[in-house]
This record gives sequence, structure tokens and C-alpha cells, in this order.
Amino acid sequence: MDHESGAATGSRDGENKKRNHDGKLVNGESRDTPVPPTVNGGPSKPSTSALAVPAPPISTPEHFTELPPEIAHIAQERYHPLSTLLLRISQETYNDLSETLQSMAELPVIQQTNGILPNGAGPHRNGQDNDDSNRRKKLLLMKFAQDNRAKFIKLLRIKLYSSAAAERNPDITTALEVLSTGKAEWMPSMGYIPPEPISSEQALKLLRSMNTSLSIRLNVHETLPRRLRDWRIGSGRATFVIKDQLEFDVVSFVEDTSEQWWFVDVRLLFSPAPAITLGSHFFNRLQPQADVILKEKGLAGLFDFFCNFVLTHKIAVLRSQAIGLARSEWAGSLKVENVHRELVVSYWTDRPGKKNWIEIGVSKNKASAGKVSWRGPPLPSLTVRWFRRGVEVKEVQFDFDWQNLSFERVLKRVIAKHTNDILEKIRENFHPQIATQATFTDSEPANSRLQVTLGTSSNSSSLSIESVTGNFILQPATALSVRAEGAFNQGREPRQMASVLTQLLAQSMQDLVQKSAQQLGWHAVNRQSLHLDAVKSAVKLDVLQYAMYSPRGWSPKWALAAVIDPTGSSWWIFETASNGSAIEYVEHIKMDRPDGSSLSIDRNILASLERVAVQLLSTRVTVRQLEREKKSFSLRYEFGGSSQMVKSVAADMQKLMAASPQRGFKFAENGSFRILLSTPFGEDILGELRARLHDVNRLRSFASTLQKRQMRLGSSSLRRVQFQYGPSPHLAAIDFSTENGVSIEMSPKNPHYRVHKLLTEIANERVPSLPTLFSGDATGLDRFCTTLVLTRPLVTALAQLDANTANFNLQNPAVHAHALFKYRLTYQNPVCSFDVRAQSKDDKVYWFIEDNMKKHAPDLRPSCERSPTHRRIDSLVAKLKELFSGKGERWFGTRNGIVADIDGVGEALNKLNECVLSCIMEGGYKAPPPLEVPVPNLQAQQPQANGPQQANQQRMQQQARQQQQAQQQAQQQAQQQAQQQGQRRQQQSQQQMQRAQMSHGRPQQHPQGMQARQGGGPGQGQDVIEID
Repeated sequence: MDHESGAATGSRDGENKKRNHDGKLVNGESRDTPVPPTVNGGPSKPSTSALAVPAPPISTPEHFTELPPEIAHIAQERYHPLSTLLLRISQETYNDLSETLQSMAELPVIQQTNGILPNGAGPHRNGQDNDDSNRRKKLLLMKFAQDNRAKFIKLLRIKLYSSAAAERNPDITTALEVLSTGKAEWMPSMGYIPPEPISSEQALKLLRSMNTSLSIRLNVHETLPRRLRDWRIGSGRATFVIKDQLEFDVVSFVEDTSEQWWFVDVRLLFSPAPAITLGSHFFNRLQPQADVILKEKGLAGLFDFFCNFVLTHKIAVLRSQAIGLARSEWAGSLKVENVHRELVVSYWTDRPGKKNWIEIGVSKNKASAGKVSWRGPPLPSLTVRWFRRGVEVKEVQFDFDWQNLSFERVLKRVIAKHTNDILEKIRENFHPQIATQATFTDSEPANSRLQVTLGTSSNSSSLSIESVTGNFILQPATALSVRAEGAFNQGREPRQMASVLTQLLAQSMQDLVQKSAQQLGWHAVNRQSLHLDAVKSAVKLDVLQYAMYSPRGWSPKWALAAVIDPTGSSWWIFETASNGSAIEYVEHIKMDRPDGSSLSIDRNILASLERVAVQLLSTRVTVRQLEREKKSFSLRYEFGGSSQMVKSVAADMQKLMAASPQRGFKFAENGSFRILLSTPFGEDILGELRARLHDVNRLRSFASTLQKRQMRLGSSSLRRVQFQYGPSPHLAAIDFSTENGVSIEMSPKNPHYRVHKLLTEIANERVPSLPTLFSGDATGLDRFCTTLVLTRPLVTALAQLDANTANFNLQNPAVHAHALFKYRLTYQNPVCSFDVRAQSKDDKVYWFIEDNMKKHAPDLRPSCERSPTHRRIDSLVAKLKELFSGKGERWFGTRNGIVADIDGVGEALNKLNECVLSCIMEGGYKAPPPLEVPVPNLQAQQPQANGPQQANQQRMQQQARQQQQAQQQAQQQAQQQAQQQGQRRQQQSQQQMQRAQMSHGRPQQHPQGMQARQGGGPGQGQDVIEID
């Protein structure tokens, strides 16, 4: 190898060798004269700038100024370039090869005698000698190759190490020259002439021309299939769109089909998808292949290629997502199998039984029998095949979203469908009477559940399937549900699972009953001798479980049984045989609400159930006793016939108190009541029932009276009934426990307290005669309630007059109650008096306020005004005259006083009181001069002056006395007629409408026999046993 030829120079040798600033080649000058570059294919002109310009040499010691401390001790003479080592090794190898060849030539070769054969064969001995010589030559050559091969292996290792440790060697001088002046004199010129740039108008014109050319080709010359009809043209390219998959751009430079289409770009329209950028490795491999397909098959071929490519890539994306799920949250439950262009994923791998999997692949969607539609061949698409327990499920529609790829959503949709099918099959195996409610979803299998309820809503269980592992989940979690859940996960048929879940709910309900029964002290009855078939035959139900209990005080032959059937729990009374193996009598206890729902099972409900059972048992025992005695009876539901009691309330209430203690009765605010009858268990209550029903019926009459008068019942018992009346309201009570009759209790603050004794008298019917106001009242309590209603506004107004600060000594005015419906008001300053009395007119009650000075009979006036010479002060006379001539909203004045209705009497009294008190004399009342009464002798002396006046006065007094006597007689006759008429009405019919109607405070008398409402109150429907 020639050392001077530079055969072992580095990679920068050649025409583009790197030069220093002097223009010399860094690795030495080339001996060959370089060929001048050509300009656009032609030879370039000679140029001085293309020649190498010499540059000053680089100082050698500067290369060794900055060395690592590890090699700083090595002298500069010991550094040699790699090229020198290569040249020396090459020269040494060349020398060794020459020596080896020389040694091989020096080996003797035995001459051939007597005709050497052309192939070198000769005599046997000579041939053997020549073979030894050749063998020695080969050994020499092999030794040379072996020795030099090791040298060049070391050189290769050194070259690789030096390449990795090579430092950059920028040409700073050339870079500064180019960056500052734009050129370097020592750099050769390539002679390239760049094309002239085009303007924006020319570019736009070119793009429009290309768009026109593309449009002509696509619309005129190309025959596009239907699947390629979705295209657009813009920016000099044609874009074809495959919905939800991709769109690709192609370009053509001619208007006809003489030249092929050229691929430009592609964009994927689904996610997740990579962005294919121009110049990327994938694009550089895709573009040539797409151009080849366009040349051979055209646009249809490229469309098919991209369709298959996109579908294959979608499967790859789904496979990567599936592998990620199998490694993370779905670990241990998914198995991903590698199949070419197909994704097979098994789910619920740990579940017992056959496997479940899905297959996602590409389907060509070819029609049956090879038929081709007029729309053309179908497009390929992704299809899913679902295998459940090793069997493919046909005709199932999932509606996957292939644009937004998510294998987890695909898997959850499949599992949700699988879960829904399992739960639906389990639901179909439940008894039709068991309440089941299924909640199914298509996208989230964890939300699909089956709610099963037995009896009350609290005794329910929710069955769901865990989406990842496929295990069954029962909620709420209890000891029973844990065992059932473990049985389900071992692999059970839907029929078995429905049966287990039913028994689970039945056992849960029985445990709840057992717990509440133990709290009440009930004893469980041994049921070993009583078979389940005997219970089913007795109750006529599909009994799942049952339990019998004996509450405290029950005899051994009676038991309270809890029977659990598909509809829930029901309670029965069992009368068992002496040996306990048969049921002689059953009675169902209905505990359903009006809306059809079942009552919950707790301690309070069972305690109420026990009371109901005792009552029902007492009734049935009583009925059986009546049947044995062959008594005539009936059990029916009827409405009360009348709102009034015919018999005396006081006598009935007194008898009721004497017959029964108070603790056996309970009264409610609406007038309803409860009776507690104590008899030995299992015996009839006929005697006790007769007495109590009769007593309570009498007590009900008073509650009906209060309800009829719109009075509110506060508290009630057999000894005392408290009620409220009026808008304030006022509180009163009636005590039935006294021996002398009914006692009225009132607080001193009650306005009726001033007539307390009178009210007691009227309640006990000790009033000898009553006005016509009570023609519709039959009993003393009725008259008592009517009196409260009629007198309430009056006594309230009188109480307000007493509470007035001006009436400090209760003498101005002083109120005198002559009767319940007659009062007198007397004033001391100024002296005057007024009577207030009630009177009926046209079926209404009015209050009359009369001025006693207007009465012509002096005996009817108070003592202070009986004197014939009594005279009132002038201001009072004027005020009263003005008041009696006026009127108000519910009152009006008359010549002798005021007439007011029930609710207007208070306002009238206030007006009268203000009128009188406005005439109070300061310093005390001083009587005005008395009237002058003429004597007889004076009358004879002045007959002309006083005779006519005295005659007129005597005549007027006589007429007044006659008028008053006539009025009293008429009043007595009216009272007698009213009493007779009331008696005739009571004798004729109890159902006739009473017309004693009052306004503003007194309620109407309801027709007899009518009830305001039904159920619960006095006079309403009740269960009644009538016994002869």
C-alpha cells in the first residue's frame, strides 16, 4: 500500500474535504486535480473564488495546552494522529505479506520427470513431496493472516472508541466569515442558480388552476364508486373522507386519467389516534406505498388499503387498551389472546363454569349467496362476537362507539348485558307474589341490581354482580347473606338462587319476629309434632316458615302464630289439639294498612298485635258461646241513628261512674273512646260487654252534644269532662261524680262564673220554668250548652265593664244577675239603671236593653228611682236620648232602650257605659231638684193652668200600667204555647228539623239522624253486637 497515496484517510477526504482558513485541506492536499462543478448540468466557468486560498497554519502546541491531568505528563512527541497509525500498520502488513510470499517462493519444488501430466499428476513419490511443500506454503500464508487479523481487530476497536470520544472541530474562522459577509473567499462555488420566487398572486392562480384541473378530472374522467362520493377540493388537492375513520389527500397534474394520482397526506378521524406528520418515518414509508397503489389500482385501491389499515389500527389500539386493563384494575380477570387482525379477550376468568369471551375483528360484510347490491360492495367494518359460557350469542345489538375507542366501555357494555340476562333469569324463577324490582343499565354493570322484598320494605335484599370478577354481591351484608353469597359464587342455577334468596328473606323475617317476641317475653311453642303440611292445610297458604308463640297469660291450647308466605308475614290465632299435632281452629289477624302496605315488625307492633289478638279471641269465644246457647245475635256495621240522647244524661253518667272504674276507659279529643274489659283468658265477655256498652253509649250523648254546639273537647274521663267554647276560648268542666247531680266547674276568670249557680241549676234541670229559647233542647246538658252559647257575648261584656278602671268599687255600674237571661245594671254617679233581657223573635234571639225610667210601673224600678219626684240630670237625659235614637252594625235604638243581636250586645253595652260615664259629676253625685207634684187646693185655684196637664199625666200613667199588665200576660201565654208546641214536636217525630236557629254564636240545630262524618266519633259507625 502506498503511504503517499492517502488511501487510509478519514471520512472528510474527497472534494468536500474540510479546509482551514488558509484554504488548505486539513488532512492533506489531494494529488488529483478536482473536476470543476457543473451549473444546472453544464460546466461552470473558471472562477478564482472556487480555487483554494492558502491560510496560515495552525500552531501545533496550542492543541496540547488544555489536557486532562491524567495525561498531562505525556510528552508532545508521543502523540500521533490515527491516520499515521493506520498508515504504519498498513505498511507493516504489506511488508509482512512480501516476506511471506518470498518465503513461500524459496521452498523447493521437486521437478517432474518423464512427462508431467497436465493436471500435475506424476509419479507417486514426487507427488508426495510436492504435497508436503504445498502444505508448508499454506501454513505460512495462514500464519500471516492470523497474525495480521488480530492487529486489524485492535485497530477497529480503537477506531470505534475514538469515534465515541471524538470532539467537535468547528471551523470558527469560516463560520465568522460567512455569518458576517455572507460568503468566504476560500469556499468553492457550486454554480447553482436558484429559481425565481413566485408571488402570492401567482401561487393563488396556480392553486385555482390545480383545483379546476382536479374538478374536471373527478367529475368528467374518473368513475368513482359510491363509497368515494364524499370528497372535496381545496388548496390544489382532492380530499376523500371515510366517515369516522380517516380522510386522505391526493393530487394530479393533468385533467384526464393519463397520469396517476399522487398521495399527499392522511388524517385519522378517530381517537385515540396518532398524528401523522410530514417527514416522519411512518409517512416516509407510507407515501411510496400509497403512490404504488394509486398507480396500480387507483383511488378505489387506495380506499380499500386505508380502510383495512384503519380497522387494523383500531384493533391494535383496542388490544393495547385491553392489555393495559389486564395489568391494572382488571388484573386477574381478563385474558388477552394474540390473534392476527383479531382481538380475543376473556373476562371473568376466575368464575367457575365455562369461559366467556368477546372477539373483535374485521368483517367484509358480504351478502349471502354472493349477491352484490346496487350500492356496490359493502364496506368492511369492525364486528364483535360474544360467547357466553362457550356458546355464541346471536342477534344481540351493542351499538359500540368506534369513533372514540375505549375497550373498557366495550367490555362494560358486554358485561352489563351479561349481568342483565343473569339477573332477569333469576327474577323469572321467583314466586309471582314476591315483590321484585330490577334496575338494568346498558353501560355500567355495577349499577344493575335485583331488589327482592318479602313483606315489609325493610326486609329486602339487593343482588348485584361485581363487574370485574363476576362474583355475586348481596346487600345488606349479614351472616345469612354471606353464606348465600358464597353459595352463589360456587356456581348455582337461577332456579336454585331464587329459592335460596327466598329462604334467606324468610329466615331474616323470622329472626326479626323472634327477636321482638323475646323482648316482649313471649315463649316459643314447641312445634315438633306439628308438621308444615298441617299448617298449610289450615291457613290455605304456601307457607315458607312459621313460628308459634305463647304470650304471657295465654292458655296452652291457644297460640299466636307468625306465618311467612311469599306475600310476607301474616299472624294467626291457633287452637291446637291436646297432643299438639293438629290445629282445631284458626283465626286470621289482619294487619294491613288502608293503602295495602304491610306493617313493620318491631316490639310496639307485636305488642299491639297481642292486644288485637286478645280482643279478637274474646269476640270469637263470645260468639261461640252465643252459638252454644242458641242466642239470637248479629255482627254488623251500622251508622248511629240520632245525634241526641233520649234518656237523661245525668242519670246515665252517674250509673256509668258507679259501674266501672276510670282506668278502664280512654276518651280522645274527637269524642272517640276505648274500653278495657277484664275477663279470664278464653272466656266470653257477654255480661261485662252489655253493661259497658250501655254505659258508654250514655257518655257518648254528652260528647255528641258538645260536637253539635261546636265546642272543643279538651280531656274526658268518666268522672270529669273538660271542654272549651268561644273564640277566646273559655274553659269549663262537668263533674259527674257528685251525688246531687251534675257539678259545673269554672275558673273565677271565666265570664260565666257570675252565673255559676244558675248554670248548675239549669244543667240539673232544677229550673221550674224556662223561656221559649230551649224548645229544641231535650236534656239539661243541652240547655246548659245552649245557655253558654247565648250568654257568652253578654257576660264577656259585663266582665269588661267590671274590669274597667273607672269602676273601681264595682258600683258604677253594679251588675245584678236576676236570671240567666235577665240582668240589671245600676249606676251611682249619675244615678240610673237599665235592664238587659233576652227575647226570641222570628226564630232568632235578641237582647233588649231597657231604661228603667221609661217603665211606668214604679215597682219595676230600683229603689233609687222609685220615687215619683226622682229626676235625672239633664246631660244624662240628653245623652241617652241621643244614644237611643242611633244605631250600630248589630244594634239599634228604640224609644225605651236598645235592641241588639247575640254578638252585638257587647258593643251596645259599651256604648251605653260610655254614655253614662261621660256624665259623671265631679266631687260625687248631687241629685238635681226633685219634680214638683201639684196639691189639690192649688189645682182648684188654678184650674185653667194646671187642670189639663194633671189630667193628661194621670191618663198616661194609667195607660202605662195597663200596657205593662197586657205585656206580662202576653209573655206568659207565649211561654205556655211554646212549651206545648215543643212537646208536640217531640212526640210527633225525632227526625223533624228544629228551627231554633241562632245567629252569630249559636250553631244551627242539625237534623236528627244526620251525622257530620263517619267513623270514630259519637253517633258514627261502630261494630255492634245485638243480643236478645
